[in-house]
Amino acid sequence: MNDIKYSIMKSKKMYFLWMGLCLIFSYSTYAQPEFVKGNDPKPLGTSWEMRTDVSDEFEGETLDLAKWKNTDPKRWIGRAPGLFKENTVSINNGNMCITNYLLEKEEVVNGQTFTHGCGHVISQNSVKVGEYIECRMKANKTFLSSTFWLINYRNEQEGCDRRVTELDIQECVGQLTDPKSWNDNFDQSMHSNTHSRNVTCDTPTGSIGNNVELSSGKVYDDFHVYGAWWKSENEILFFLDGIYQYTVTPAAPFSIDLYIKLVTETYDWNPTPEDGGMTGNWEDRTTRYDWVRTWKLSNKNVEETVGFNEAPNNVPPAKSFAFKIDYVANEKRDVVVELWSAGKVLQKASKTVEKGFGTTSITLELDEMLPPGNNYTWKVNLRPVGEETNIYDEVIENVIITSGPVLSIDGSEGVKVAVFPNPAENTVTVEVPKGKYEVDIYNVKGQKVVHKTIKNKSKIDVSTLKSGAYILKIQSTQMSHSFNFIKK
Repeated sequence: MNDIKYSIMKSKKMYFLWMGLCLIFSYSTYAQPEFVKGNDPKPLGTSWEMRTDVSDEFEGETLDLAKWKNTDPKRWIGRAPGLFKENTVSINNGNMCITNYLLEKEEVVNGQTFTHGCGHVISQNSVKVGEYIECRMKANKTFLSSTFWLINYRNEQEGCDRRVTELDIQECVGQLTDPKSWNDNFDQSMHSNTHSRNVTCDTPTGSIGNNVELSSGKVYDDFHVYGAWWKSENEILFFLDGIYQYTVTPAAPFSIDLYIKLVTETYDWNPTPEDGGMTGNWEDRTTRYDWVRTWKLSNKNVEETVGFNEAPNNVPPAKSFAFKIDYVANEKRDVVVELWSAGKVLQKASKTVEKGFGTTSITLELDEMLPPGNNYTWKVNLRPVGEETNIYDEVIENVIITSGPVLSIDGSEGVKVAVFPNPAENTVTVEVPKGKYEVDIYNVKGQKVVHKTIKNKSKIDVSTLKSGAYILKIQSTQMSHSFNFIKK
């Protein structure tokens, strides 16, 4: 079971590296933003540090009024027929909830008639250029909106900055009431926008945005993480569930500090249904915000790590072996790969990497062909440049060098095994010689998720497994072998 245990640990490590090289802890309580590998927007050598004054996990019993305002009638009462009401907002099971409802009777405010209670929550503090803002939200199922956006207060500025800039990260509705609506995918997509308006000088006005459909259906089917990196005054990058989607250049520079808004409201292009649209239960009428997090860039040191992204195993004898190494370094470092056997270093190769994080390639060259066996060890070390002291290392033991295509662990008669395709979508094909074999599949937590007894060539159904890394183990009285594979 040791080979399975290590393989599971290795696959788990690889899986989380794919989900973001920088899943290291910041100097706040919570982990840094999670990005799919290759989509972390921050510059090398920096880390994300949480701004706790504009972040909230909503773990209390009531809304934290030191961080948020619940409605702001002096500035905005809502768009008729939706009137902002304090009683729409609650904290429930770790979520900030805005629960929309039909008013008992119409209310006329400032000459406008309102029939629905909606929510308007605003941050007490503003966010700035260069920061990353994200929230995990599940939309309500009604014709009302579910939104996450930022805006400035015009009356706080002077001169040419006495204008309005608005950054919409996500705007959506749960029900489209006009089948001819130009926003025909507003219930199943991430809609982002930038607005420049109410200008006093020659500042350009206009709205520029983009959108992308969700992969999981409607906006109310599940929680999604909507985020934007306000990289500069003229460049805003948008992310959905940690994956980069698009970049928007606003019509005018976004240089003014903005306040976060969590709002449900009515849109004039999405009319109120004849029955009022509030016939659903509490869950249907509620927009849930699991958390809101704001991050600023920091040059503080982070935890340094190194590990194998790809390392040869179960490969034929060779004089050259190629590795891919993931690393996080606070300053220029040496990455050293070593081949061990019988407690001795047989060969090593190194490469110097710059401060930051990434993946580097290293090739280890041998003077002679490495003979078959299973007593080899790969080791990768992160060291100060020119020194022998390890800051961090990772070891793979019991590396197998095979005699050609034959895979044999226990030294008995060779057994030819094939597993394909990899990555797999619906089925994995396992080819083995005649005989009875047990096939087990383990997830990254080491839990057995599939078990099947096979003979000869068989197909294993993996269609119900979640996307990610898995270990497939094949056993018989003659052999035991494990394969890493990826479920699409």
